[in-house]
Amino acid sequence: KENNIPLEGKVAVHSALAGLISLQNRCNGFQDKVQELAPDIEFLEWVYSDCDPLKEVSLTQDQISAYGDELTCIYLDAGPTLPAAVRVFAEQGVSEDICLIGWDSSPEAIAGLEDGQLKGLVLKDPYGIGYNCMEAAFNILEGVEVEKDNLMPTVIFTSADIGTQEAKEFLDPTLREIK
Repeated sequence: KENNIPLEGKVAVHSALAGLISLQNRCNGFQDKVQELAPDIEFLEWVYSDCDPLKEVSLTQDQISAYGDELTCIYLDAGPTLPAAVRVFAEQGVSEDICLIGWDSSPEAIAGLEDGQLKGLVLKDPYGIGYNCMEAAFNILEGVEVEKDNLMPTVIFTSADIGTQEAKEFLDPTLREIK
């Protein structure tokens, strides 16, 4: 809604690797939430880049060409190929019509947020992950039962978040004040 893109049309999911459960969970979670918020969205069959930036370029170009005005969003579940998709969006000038969302920080991803090619960047919370892991280890040593599955904190940044203290701390956890 923020980007004035209609909540209808087709959404493409680009996964870095087939069969990796953590990436499947990211894609399933994204798809479930989008279908909850925008039930008229149609998801295309997932495609896999195999962590190959050149393959990501082809996948992104092919889907933009094949679906044109019907394509509303492309979602990438991992960072290795996100710079390639950002580059395709910049070259083809489609960021006003198609929303690009990806995972993991890189200089290219940050630049993509700043110049509007990338609409959302999902980041893991390194501090929160480390804290949760150490807390679980301590509890195990103390004989306290811990959850087998523990969802790790993430945050979604947009161009409005670039330069904020929260974004700086996610991009460089050494800046975070330890409490």
